[in-house]
Amino acid sequence: MLSIGIDISKKKVDVAIYDGMKYVFETYENSVRGVKGMLRKIKKREPIDSELVFVMEATGVYHLRYADSLYESGYKVCIVNPLIIKRYGEEKLRRAKTDKADAKLISEFGYYNIIRFDSDAEDKLPYQYSPNSEVSSKVKLMLKAIEQLQRQKNKNINYVEALKQHKKEYSKDLIKMFNDINRETDKKIKKLEKKTEKLIVESEEHKETYDKLLKIPGIGKRTAGAVIGYFDKFDNFENAKQVAAYIGLNPRIRESGTSIKGKGKISRIGNAYLRKLFYMDALSASQYNVQCKSLYERLLMKGKDKPKIFMAVGHKLLRQMFAVAKYDRDYDPNY
Repeated sequence: MLSIGIDISKKKVDVAIYDGMKYVFETYENSVRGVKGMLRKIKKREPIDSELVFVMEATGVYHLRYADSLYESGYKVCIVNPLIIKRYGEEKLRRAKTDKADAKLISEFGYYNIIRFDSDAEDKLPYQYSPNSEVSSKVKLMLKAIEQLQRQKNKNINYVEALKQHKKEYSKDLIKMFNDINRETDKKIKKLEKKTEKLIVESEEHKETYDKLLKIPGIGKRTAGAVIGYFDKFDNFENAKQVAAYIGLNPRIRESGTSIKGKGKISRIGNAYLRKLFYMDALSASQYNVQCKSLYERLLMKGKDKPKIFMAVGHKLLRQMFAVAKYDRDYDPNY
């Protein structure tokens, strides 16, 4: 069995093929032609009955072309959080930072941490990938557009604040112009949000899940839609902890006994857009969600910082959403 580690950047792909003893290195362009070239070369060299597992990091949108093409060709594909690979490298004292070294590390991780679980061909491997539905993919694309517009709006707001430091006769026309741009941006965001919700509620596959998620106290339409867009029904995740690592809703605040085991820091690794959505919903959930309110009050009494408390509450919300979407359950206030 071979572990094929793939390190993906915008323009090229470095590949390391590992059989437990030796490595073979190759480089391809990040394109449809590159995918076909890699598959053609591997099929020509490896025995027809070889078990191949392709392992790659989640790298925004760059990994999707290879992941989808390999999946559609019938191969097993595993997508791992980059932080997990990084920590694995630190444990192995690997300090070299080149694309070739990264591909080698990914292939080694795959061989020792993924392939060894493949005792039954019918079992799903750790981190095994399956594409989201067409609706989820469209929703995710719209959410990324909303995120981009929001980012542009925030930059404009900051620029307007800077303009206010200048004399009014110099800056008033510019301030008006950027405020007008932001008003138009708000209209575009609202239009995209309506389109996103329409896609979900008209989908037989997702409407029921969406409605169930909205029944969780504190969860708004944006977060429910984002979960469906980014995660579908969490088929690519084994547990809520993995999703929390993807978003960056960790580390959770420790609360064993009365001891304080370090303050910790709010993670900056992960998806900032999703993290912000969960943070904002945590403000409401701290008041109206029974379990989240209990957690909020308990951590507040322990003297924890509010931003970290709300991250912990956001983590609790995620666990509730994970149970509802992955296992097709109704919200349980006692969970």
